[in-house]
Amino acid sequence: MSTHRHIDAICIAVMLCALILTVLFMNGRALGIRTASEMEAEEDAESPWFTANDRSGSWSAEGATKITLDGSRAVVRGGGAYAFGNDIIISGAGRYLVSGTLDDGTVVVDADSSSKVWIQLCGADIRCSDDACIRVEQAEKVFLTLAAGTENRLETTGFGEEAAAAGVDGALFSRDDLALNGTGSLTVRTAGENGIVSNDDLIIAGGHVAVSADGDALHANDTLRITDAVLTLAAGDDGIALTGEESGIILASGEIVVQSADKGIAAGDSVLILGGSLNIRAGTDGIGAMGTVRIEDGEINITAGDDGIHADTAVEIAGGTLNIPDCWEGIEARTIDVSGGAVALQPRDDGLNANGYAAFSSDGADAESWIQVRGGSVSVVNGTARDADGFDSNGDIRISGGSVRVSMLNSGSTKALDYGSENGGMLSVSGGEVIACGSDDLAEGFGEGSEQGMILYFSRRGVPGGTAIRLEDTEGTVLLEYEVPYSFSSAVLSCPELQKGRTYTLVVGNNIEKVKAQ
Repeated sequence: MSTHRHIDAICIAVMLCALILTVLFMNGRALGIRTASEMEAEEDAESPWFTANDRSGSWSAEGATKITLDGSRAVVRGGGAYAFGNDIIISGAGRYLVSGTLDDGTVVVDADSSSKVWIQLCGADIRCSDDACIRVEQAEKVFLTLAAGTENRLETTGFGEEAAAAGVDGALFSRDDLALNGTGSLTVRTAGENGIVSNDDLIIAGGHVAVSADGDALHANDTLRITDAVLTLAAGDDGIALTGEESGIILASGEIVVQSADKGIAAGDSVLILGGSLNIRAGTDGIGAMGTVRIEDGEINITAGDDGIHADTAVEIAGGTLNIPDCWEGIEARTIDVSGGAVALQPRDDGLNANGYAAFSSDGADAESWIQVRGGSVSVVNGTARDADGFDSNGDIRISGGSVRVSMLNSGSTKALDYGSENGGMLSVSGGEVIACGSDDLAEGFGEGSEQGMILYFSRRGVPGGTAIRLEDTEGTVLLEYEVPYSFSSAVLSCPELQKGRTYTLVVGNNIEKVKAQ
């Protein structure tokens, strides 16, 4: 009987514990109990793009497993990792310190899919002749920290049949989310394939990282997020490539230098630049996206063999400084919107090209196309083209604010402002300052719907480059002024002070004329 009573008591205790655990599970949030995944989600709330773990490069090494590399072998002190031939296997969640030199091997992370793994490189030099130097086979997320004051190196000289069959194509390769941080340095070199690869998200939130690869320098399938890092990228293909249909790049801060044989940056969907410094030298497009390119801040310099910036859908510039001193076309997209910032383009063909009527929407109809300037400044200077436009829109050109300066060479059929009148497009100006100079061949003024006054100037003999053009009111107040870099035979001028029907003084070099605003 006593035995049965004990069993009954145990059953009752188990049931009570189960009931308590159920209540805690159902009401855990109210009671302040959080799971690991929930804690990570709360850290995301501190920044829309980066978690605290992404940014933290100074985590405590107390209790971490120490992996010391020594040529062809490794010494492991602590749990969660072991040496296997020339390779080192990390099989569990936790923190690991890696130092020393590995002549020909791989550090492999193969943990549970729910595991978070922290690896700190403390002066690690890893080389491999047939695989990635660091390969993440499975984990929830890996945080790779570059320890302060250390120099680290990964070099893959080739990829064997086994690695190629498994889809391993980078010296630093991850099948899951990968975050780099810290203040140390990392040099990555790869022959034949890519430098740093993530099949999921790739986050770089610190460190000095230099990548040289025959393929892409950085390659990710989902998103690439960069902040507080200094990157030097040299690529035989793309500098930065994202292949997923919804993949995007977010540059929040830092310094990036890209030299690539193909695109500087190529995104499956979008590129968002929030700040930092970006210098690109690319064989084709400087920045290319299947969706939208948006610039909110930062300093961007691009030299490109083809377009400086190309987006299939839209380019939006709300701030920052964009300088493209050499390219074929400066900015090309279906729609282009400049609401802030400073844009300076020196193309060999069109400066801004809204190409929407050359493409088709998903339902087969012509896609709307326009160029819009609402703020900031836009400068287009082209001294080589014989058949190009400063602004070339297959639809509308709309100017409602900001400053526009265009200088196209007085040769052939170059036009300062070319809109799609044949498609029902219009050139409308309701604000801002405009001085647009080019050839008088097919030069166009504003449409009837323009709210702001305009002056359309022609010169039969042409005006040499370097000539100043100035517009004054009846009291001699200078309303507009521009030293035009290249020769021109037509000019379009407008500013908020111009009133239709009133007379103004236009000074072009030594020539002074009285002109009436239209």
